[in-house]
Amino acid sequence: MAVAKAKRSRKFSVLLGTAMIVVLAVAISIIAAFASYKPPIVTNVESCGTVDVHLTPYSSNSTQVEDCFISAYSGTYNAMMSLHYMGVDTGSTDNFTVIHSDGNTIIYDIVSSYVNAGGYRTTMYVCSNLAPYFDNSTKISGFLVSRCTGNYTVFIPGSQAV
Repeated sequence: MAVAKAKRSRKFSVLLGTAMIVVLAVAISIIAAFASYKPPIVTNVESCGTVDVHLTPYSSNSTQVEDCFISAYSGTYNAMMSLHYMGVDTGSTDNFTVIHSDGNTIIYDIVSSYVNAGGYRTTMYVCSNLAPYFDNSTKISGFLVSRCTGNYTVFIPGSQAV
């Protein structure tokens, strides 16, 4: 009886060990598949520049940067721009890239936000619309990047806004 019990225990151990090896092999295959995914590389992207928004008005080149990006969105060339907001103890940088591919125009927005207390977060959104924006009550104008994943919308202030 002890011998039969030992044989069953050994068979169970071998079966369990084999099952664990199979599960491990499948997990490694899945991880390798995801790790090897890389988004398409686009090499022909014009850099429009960076707009800095602090507690004071915009950087001096904001009109040029915004005009470049809007022209790229409306035209047929790829471009990128950064929008950097910096407050007293928080801030964010939106790195926008407009890509024209297969008849579609897509805006990627990689947002890096931080808090001086130690928090840092990066999120990517995929958007399909860039449109002028004007608020009659505040007289603030600029552009909205919208129709993004996660119902995300971001405002790019016009260069004349404070």
